[in-house]
Amino acid sequence: MPRLIGTQQFSCCCCCPGGPRWLPRRFLRFLLVAALFHIVIILFIMSSEDVHLDPSNWARSCLVEPQQGKPFPKNFHQIWTTEDIPQKWKVLQEKCRAMNKDYTYMLWTHSRIDKFMEDNYPWFMDTYHSYPYQMQRLDAARYFILYHYGGVYADMDMECLATFDHIFANITDVAPKADIVLGATEPLGVTSSFLMAKKGHGFMDFMTKRLKSFNRWYVSPYWTVIFSTGPLYLYRSTLNYPCHEQIHIIPAALHTRKYLDHKHASTWHNWDGPIFIWFDRNGRKLLYSLGFLIACLALWSIYKCSQRLRELKGHKFENLRNSKTPLR
Repeated sequence: MPRLIGTQQFSCCCCCPGGPRWLPRRFLRFLLVAALFHIVIILFIMSSEDVHLDPSNWARSCLVEPQQGKPFPKNFHQIWTTEDIPQKWKVLQEKCRAMNKDYTYMLWTHSRIDKFMEDNYPWFMDTYHSYPYQMQRLDAARYFILYHYGGVYADMDMECLATFDHIFANITDVAPKADIVLGATEPLGVTSSFLMAKKGHGFMDFMTKRLKSFNRWYVSPYWTVIFSTGPLYLYRSTLNYPCHEQIHIIPAALHTRKYLDHKHASTWHNWDGPIFIWFDRNGRKLLYSLGFLIACLALWSIYKCSQRLRELKGHKFENLRNSKTPLR
């Protein structure tokens, strides 16, 4: 008599008892752990939303903004460790200064930033000193500097391709109410490497007041910086600020190709920086590859299941035919 294939022996897909024999169980466990890890990370990041500040408190800025209609202050801010700037960045610095000679240049060294913060914003110093990474302090400082003085901020690794006045003139034509100017990044978000703001603007006040509640650990050094003070913190603030018409975001095609060229020094990156940079540049290809792999695995699983079902069905009818029990 042919051997009947038991239920415990029938195993062709993830849903079948005993697990898939053609797919390593370790790989399935890895996928499950990775999925749970990403869910936990997403929930953790979402839980960091600022619940202590109500954006509606800044809604009055939408109606009456003291800087509305006034020109941007002609201040040009940059940050470096000391006044001794490496030659490869000094060339870019001098080019930007030469193209914007009528702007007051302000080089903010780390020691000068510390004194500025202590003298003008002592209420923030506990948070300032609690940051585990220097880059967080520098990110936060640029928001306070632009709130205090207004003007233009650019990272030292930014090459100027157009004058600031030319940028302002183009922005005035398309967004006459803009008091804050940011640069878009691809595929989404904004950069914190180049900022334009009017002195004492409500958005920069909004940014500085929210920093405390975002001061937490975000799994890795890179995520901690960009979510707590860096570009993703800046981007989320633009989404939550009620006066959207006061913020103009320059399209990435203009910002990175016609106005400025970012050389991406990445001096602040930790051990995880190159990993995230690689995923950022190859994420779309990786996503397509994973989608194709999952589709192939799904089709193969369906094929194996149908093959086993046909085999089981054939054995069942053969057993019934050879059995003494009549078929009902």
